Amino acid sequence: IRILVVNTDVSVLELFKDRWGGNITANKRHKSNWKQSYTWRLSHSKAYDFIREIQPFLVVKKRQSQFALDFSELTPSKGNRWSEESLKEATKLIDSLRKANKKGVEI
Repeated sequence: IRILVVNTDVSVLELFKDRWGGNITANKRHKSNWKQSYTWRLSHSKAYDFIREIQPFLVVKKRQSQFALDFSELTPSKGNRWSEESLKEATKLIDSLRKANKKGVEI
């Protein structure tokens, strides 16, 4: 899993980095009159730790955060393989997460 937070105020992202780790990169400006934006990235176990800590405060992304945490519970430990049942359940969670993140109007 990977968490991305984009903001034009890099100091906000530096607070995230100081608390949870990760890295910050400057984004390409697509138009000369746009403000510079930055992306904070967090991956793997640190991303799950971040989600666990902020989940009680989430509103819009609460469902997606739960899908991610449920997925983390299914992930086999290092050196182990996915069971067929866990793989099927993980695939369902990934599909649910993609659907929840899809932009636009559902028809």
